[in-house]
Amino acid sequence: MRGILVAAIAVVVGTGCGSLDFQRPGSVVIYGRAAPLDQSWFGLVPPGDPPSVVGFGSDGVGCLDGSPGTQVAWYDGSPAQGGKPRQIIGRIPADGASLVLWVEIVDEGRLEFGQGVPDWWVGEPQTC
Repeated sequence: MRGILVAAIAVVVGTGCGSLDFQRPGSVVIYGRAAPLDQSWFGLVPPGDPPSVVGFGSDGVGCLDGSPGTQVAWYDGSPAQGGKPRQIIGRIPADGASLVLWVEIVDEGRLEFGQGVPDWWVGEPQTC
C-alpha cells in the first residue's frame, strides 16, 4: 500500500497519547515520521467538527477517536481549511477495537504506511 505525498509531514496536532496500559475503544494510534518540509494531515472520514486529524514532524505519534467502521485517510490539506481525503489508509475495526497505524514519508515524498508499531519507533509503544 503506497501513495504519493506532495507535502512532507509537519507538527503533531490532536489528542495526546501516553504509554498507558489500555486503549480506548475506537481509538486510532498513528505513528509518523518524515523530513519536516511541510504539513501532511491524517484523520477520520468524515473529519468531524472539530476535525479529528493529526499532522507530523520529523517523528511523532497522535491519537484519534472514532466509531467502528470509520475510515482513516491521508488528507490533501487540513480538513479545517477544506482539505479532502486523498487516500484511505485504514478503518477502525467493526468491533470497536483500537487500530495502530504508521505512516512514513520516504524518498521523493512517497507515502508508505502499515499497521502496528513501526520498526523505526524508539521507546515504548504508545496508547490512547
